[in-house]
Amino acid sequence: MAPAARAKKAATADPGGPADMCEVRCIDAPTVTRVRAEMPAAADVALAAERLKLLGDPTRLRLLAALARAEELCVCDLTLIVGAGGAPTVTESAVSHALRGLRLSGLVTFRKAQKIAYYRLADAATRQLVADLFGIPGPADAPASAAERTA
Repeated sequence: MAPAARAKKAATADPGGPADMCEVRCIDAPTVTRVRAEMPAAADVALAAERLKLLGDPTRLRLLAALARAEELCVCDLTLIVGAGGAPTVTESAVSHALRGLRLSGLVTFRKAQKIAYYRLADAATRQLVADLFGIPGPADAPASAAERTA
């Protein structure tokens, strides 16, 4: 082993255990007590974990990105959008299946108008999450309207 590599290994090695652990036990009791009281309930954490699992799928992420750019879109339109831009072609059935998972998790909602199903993002928190993931400007980032500029 080269001398520089040995020196680096020696600097990162911790003879008492992993370098990313405390070597001394010192508890900040007030902070621990406060943070424990503010932690989300186990059911809320489980729901968040399920939602984040859904975000691990590229098709679902593309659906959310599309819905963040429109008030609402029907399944037919979403199928055309999600399969564009070099993405793999996706069937309407696959889009519908992906939307169902997003709907059941509370990330999107839908309404049916006769025979057409329209989807939209469920709430402002979901819109903000998608905007943050893809750098989509939110309402605060949007350019001022003509009326706002002249006021």
